[in-house]
Amino acid sequence: MPAEPRGRVWSQTLPFQQFHVLFNSLFKVLFIFRSLYLCAIGLRPVFSFR
Repeated sequence: MPAEPRGRVWSQTLPFQQFHVLFNSLFKVLFIFRSLYLCAIGLRPVFSFR
């Protein structure tokens, strides 16, 4: 059985890597937006442990 060319193996793993990068970027944006939103509307003390 012949070995698969490197280009074919790379193209099969590429969509997973793109999804991983996209998911991490989206999570960071949503987390930052949520933090800024809660701070802007004055709900920050609700989440403190005092």
